[in-house]
Amino acid sequence: MHANFHVTPPEELVSVTSPWPFTKWGLDLLGPFPQAPGQVKYLIVRVDYFTKWIEAESLATITAQRSWKFPYKNIIARFGVSHSITTDNGTQFTDSTFRNLVANMKIKHQFTSVSTHRQMGKQRQPRKSHCETPFRLAYGVEAMIPVEVNMQSTRVRFYDEISNVQTHKEELELLPEVQEQARIREAALKQRMTNRYNKKVIRRNFALDDLILTRHDIGVNKSGQGKLAANWKRPYKVIEVLGKGYYKVSDLNRVELPRSWHACNMRRYYS
Repeated sequence: MHANFHVTPPEELVSVTSPWPFTKWGLDLLGPFPQAPGQVKYLIVRVDYFTKWIEAESLATITAQRSWKFPYKNIIARFGVSHSITTDNGTQFTDSTFRNLVANMKIKHQFTSVSTHRQMGKQRQPRKSHCETPFRLAYGVEAMIPVEVNMQSTRVRFYDEISNVQTHKEELELLPEVQEQARIREAALKQRMTNRYNKKVIRRNFALDDLILTRHDIGVNKSGQGKLAANWKRPYKVIEVLGKGYYKVSDLNRVELPRSWHACNMRRYYS
């Protein structure tokens, strides 16, 4: 129970790729924060996987219905039906109400690992993977921000309505080429990252009915447990192999755990 955590990854890196903007979104809930006017204390955020375009809205309570209303209003109504939505395993996203609403729109619902870190981007910050800002990848030109207006940049000083329209059209004609170059640079970087990551892989595969332990530090922290607490808990049993290192597990009474588990958070149990 007090064995060290695994350091080496159990499976090869699986890269997430997005072939075009606004087709794959990440959805997450943040909070609770100090209560604001309107009794709002939560934040629901969506991020486009390719451009890292961010939309956010404050909530007073978290329900499956409210969690669906936000992506419907801010994704489907504005950008059309997306190909997939990625969320964590929170109850508001695994609830049958949310999952049925997603299924009715023919949207693929994907889940992240329990320990996956949430990643957010910024509209005017170039991504290191392809050296372009999210705004330019979506609209062909850089966004005009207040600082640029106050400093009287070249675009501001030499603005002409007729030539601006013509230049904008030319930029839009070049947009597919800019996006393609960004995709190539991002794919090359992901391939280098994948190769570097996969060199460290020491595979740990589990089969049906294998007894395993799960990491004790994942989930809600329990009071009274400090540094001397066990690193691993129970034995559990593998009841389904989902692929790519993910498993469904249950306790010895066949009561299934509410979320999937990745091999990096599991350890074989020897009775």
